[in-house]
Parts: sequence; C-alpha cells; structure tokens
Amino acid sequence: MSEEKAIQKDAVFDASIEFIKTLTGMEPPPIEIAPPEVLKPFREFTEKVCSIFHNSPPQRTWVGLTDEEVTWLCNTAKSHEQTWGMFVRAIEAKLKAKNSL
Repeated sequence: MSEEKAIQKDAVFDASIEFIKTLTGMEPPPIEIAPPEVLKPFREFTEKVCSIFHNSPPQRTWVGLTDEEVTWLCNTAKSHEQTWGMFVRAIEAKLKAKNSL
C-alpha cells in the first residue's frame, strides 16, 4: 500500500471513530489499549470506505475550448447577432461535445 493510501486509510479510520462517538455519545478506549474486537467494526468500516474510493473509476480530464474554438464562437456570435443566451448555449454545446463519453 502506498504511503498516500495509508494516510488516507488512517484518516478514514479516525473519522469513523469520531462519527460513531458522535452517534453513540460513547468514547472508545485508546487504540493502544483497546482489545482487537472493540476496534474490529471500525476497521471493517474503514476497509469498506477505502475500497469504494480506491475502486471508483478515475476522473476524466476536463477538455476546455482551444483559442481557435473561442475565436470561432465569438466570430459566429457577432456575425449572427446572437443574444447572450444563444452564445452561452453554443459554448455549452461545444463543451458537452468535447467532454461526453
């Protein structure tokens, strides 16, 4: 396990303890002296949460408009006397096309 994932896992574990403490109003014993069975639900929860995040598909890289596309959109808007709404919709359509699956 990478160091970054280990740090994230520790953070999830700490958050799960805080969350359960908030829900129940009970303070668990310190990790150093707690019997393994006391911390088992926290560890299982941590494993489940981490597996969700580590198994999720990576985020796609956003594709923006090139300078040429911006110029084309501006020129098209000027030449067709488009309203702001029409101009915004044209930009939206172009970005959707570039970023669709």
